Amino acid sequence: MAKMKVLSSARKRAFDSVPKLTKEATIGYFTLDVETKKILNKMQSDVAKVGYLVSKAYFQAKGRFFETSRFIDADVKRATKALLLKNTIDLSTYSPEVASRQKKQILAQYNWQAMTPNTTALLALHADSLVSIRMNKEDMLFALVSFCWMRRVEIPSYNQFIDIITQKEKVAVAVFFCAIASI
Repeated sequence: MAKMKVLSSARKRAFDSVPKLTKEATIGYFTLDVETKKILNKMQSDVAKVGYLVSKAYFQAKGRFFETSRFIDADVKRATKALLLKNTIDLSTYSPEVASRQKKQILAQYNWQAMTPNTTALLALHADSLVSIRMNKEDMLFALVSFCWMRRVEIPSYNQFIDIITQKEKVAVAVFFCAIASI
């Protein structure tokens, strides 16, 4: 079974894109709460501070993380301004190692779990139950997204969700044909 198409190309791009933060959202996401200030005060690099703040804002908005190259310049400027930094920040020096370490900090700060083989298995179990009630693919996709939010599990990419749904659909079809063959 080939990879199924659940969303239109435009909706798939929107699903996987960095959030487009409204003015109201940026006020909330870039306001420095006490815990974030403590975390930022331990960082020596302004680049790391800005990277952390933008990653945290995107995580709050979408429950997932994005490569630094996809950060929106306006959001980098907002983070720089929120941190009262005078210099222009060049995130090309924000290393993947620092980003990975900060991802763990952000997940811990919000008491979320990273997407791991265990959480993927949990998601697959939930997908089994959705396939068993013959939920349509788009509703299943968004039910799995809701499941991640409720369980505080990092939201995977569209393709990761589609892989899970495709696998579960494939198993359901195989079980169906086995049942028919045994009649």
